[in-house]
Amino acid sequence: MNYLDYLIIVVYLFAFLGLGYLFKENKSSGDYFLGGRSMGWFPLSLSTMATQLSAISFISAPALWGLKRGEVCNG
Repeated sequence: MNYLDYLIIVVYLFAFLGLGYLFKENKSSGDYFLGGRSMGWFPLSLSTMATQLSAISFISAPALWGLKRGEVCNG
C-alpha cells in the first residue's frame, strides 16, 4: 500500500466520524437502538434486508472470485 491508499482510508474514517457527529440526535440509548419507536415496519424491513445483503456480498464475493480464478488457472 502506498501513501494514497492510507490517505483514502483516513479521509473515509474522518468523513464517517463527521457524519456521525453531524447527525447525532439521539437523546438516549432507546433512541439509538430503537429509533425512538417512530419508524414503521416497511422501512425497518428494507434496512434489515439491505444490511444482510451487504454483509453477504462482502463476505462471499472474495470467495466467489477465488473459485472462478482457480477454475481459469487450473483448467
